[in-house]
Amino acid sequence: MGTIRSYAGGVPKKDRVWLRACAKLASGEGFGSGGLKPGTGAGSRRHSAALVRTPARFGVRRRTTQGRRYKCPLIRELLFDWFVDMRRSVATRTSPKFTLCQARHIATTVLHEQRRLGVFEVLPVLDSNWLWHFKRDKGICFRRPNRRRKASRPKMLCRLRAMWLNNIRVRRLGEIFINAISG
Repeated sequence: MGTIRSYAGGVPKKDRVWLRACAKLASGEGFGSGGLKPGTGAGSRRHSAALVRTPARFGVRRRTTQGRRYKCPLIRELLFDWFVDMRRSVATRTSPKFTLCQARHIATTVLHEQRRLGVFEVLPVLDSNWLWHFKRDKGICFRRPNRRRKASRPKMLCRLRAMWLNNIRVRRLGEIFINAISG
């Protein structure tokens, strides 16, 4: 059960905000209807007023759909597919230089295809700045995926031994219990 507080003077703002959020949630203006957003209660990080007050059709900057369109998005999609396949098949680090070289190769292939079809689209300047934006937008990390454990091998073996012994003891206890009930 909650505690009843007595306030000298006025009710603190954090309690008023919390109570207002509870009332809003109880009245049906909860998470799904766009009223109360997760992480907007007392003690959470403050968000901009645009999150709550701006209609959804005007929130394009927040959805990262505002701004100029990407030049030749086909290059971005083909490069991302290549990167995912490469990351999955090779257990080593993919360097940014190699990724940029592959992007230029894909751009050359796209340009040849555009010439063949007679339909031209503006190609981006493929440099380190373009690669940085690509990496940021797709959430790519160029570091090598590793499977290092947080504990050393001897420590891991000690923990596994303790777990196995506990499992054996619990199984034996279960056997004794079943024999006592049926027997």
